[in-house]
Amino acid sequence: MHGAGHILEVFYLILAAQVMAFLFKRLNQPVVIGEVLAGILVGPALLGWVHEGEILEFIAELGAIFLLFMVGLETRLKDILAVGKEAFL
Repeated sequence: MHGAGHILEVFYLILAAQVMAFLFKRLNQPVVIGEVLAGILVGPALLGWVHEGEILEFIAELGAIFLLFMVGLETRLKDILAVGKEAFL
């Protein structure tokens, strides 16, 4: 039964993220903000549908890795050089 609870928590996270992404897309807002807010909403801070634990920690780390990867894909060296040394501070 404990494993089924983890699957249900992941389902809640994915469902909430998709709903918020849809809403934010319709409002012409960044989708990632809606997904982050969905995580806060269903997490232990508000609704408590997802509890702290190894699964939540793993998903949070995976999300941070994907976010940094996407930022890296969108960052151009030419833009960094144009800003100068302030970009490295």
